[in-house]
Amino acid sequence: MDQTTAIRIHPDGDPETGMSPAGIVAPDTFTTDLRHETMHTAFASADGRATAGVWECAPCQMVVEPFGIDEFMVMIEGSMTLTPHEGTPDHFKQGDAFLIPADFSGVIKVDELARAYWMVYQQPEGPSA
Repeated sequence: MDQTTAIRIHPDGDPETGMSPAGIVAPDTFTTDLRHETMHTAFASADGRATAGVWECAPCQMVVEPFGIDEFMVMIEGSMTLTPHEGTPDHFKQGDAFLIPADFSGVIKVDELARAYWMVYQQPEGPSA
């Protein structure tokens, strides 16, 4: 992948191959008969700590303790609700941009089939982190 130019992230994934099964969401967390989750990673930094792409997920509800990564998302379609364990729910819909910090603990609920652009950054591990 040529990383000296801008990288276009297509809303339908790779223009030739589309999206692939993601496997991020546990099967028992889906809340409807639709049990569908796909993604396409369009970018990965040389050190592997930063990645970006597009993700689609059927309605589900996940409890995270903590989330573990910093993730920026822009909703393309559908909606999600994030509810911190001791806080007020935040609802995100098409066009909304938001960041889920690595220390977020609570419930992530995909309210309806959702598609989003995402970028993840993982902090280095160890004493120098």
